[in-house]
Amino acid sequence: MSELLRRFEEAIHKLNGDELRSLKRFAQWRMRGLGRRAAGKDWEDLLGEALTATVGGSRNWDSRVDLHTHLLGAMRSISTAWGEIRGTGETYLESELLKAGDERSPLEQVSTSPDPSEHFEVKESLIGIKRQFERDQHALDVIHLLAMEYSGREIQTQLGITELQFRATMKRIRRGVSVLVNRRRICAETNR
Repeated sequence: MSELLRRFEEAIHKLNGDELRSLKRFAQWRMRGLGRRAAGKDWEDLLGEALTATVGGSRNWDSRVDLHTHLLGAMRSISTAWGEIRGTGETYLESELLKAGDERSPLEQVSTSPDPSEHFEVKESLIGIKRQFERDQHALDVIHLLAMEYSGREIQTQLGITELQFRATMKRIRRGVSVLVNRRRICAETNR
């Protein structure tokens, strides 16, 4: 038996009930977040994929990390990859958006006049993003081109960067935006 399999088997047997429930809940939550992009897969598929990738060696398991934490990270990564493969936009039929008895199109129900508070929030968010990335010109350039609806390949060509550099920049952007969102959430909770 290989060292990895022996270590994996020991770690599986050490998982307690709370950790197993945590893995299940996390997998369910990640799959719910994928929505239609899950393409018929469920939480068991995600957990199974993480376990298989770990045992198969395609998902490196650092010996300093316990199995529970490793599997959470693997499921996060795998579900993100599944979502990216299947695209980010979901398409709905107009009939799915209509409420029973409402004959107007959902598009007709949307107000065309902007809400002043939304305008303020968007402006505040943009200022926060600029501050977050003020020392990372690559990230600001990528954000600018994304706002102009350039594709990833077009951004790479426009900025003269490799796919690896583009992916690294996108990762920094996601982390930076996550920090901003968490700050706003914390501020909103403390202001309640």
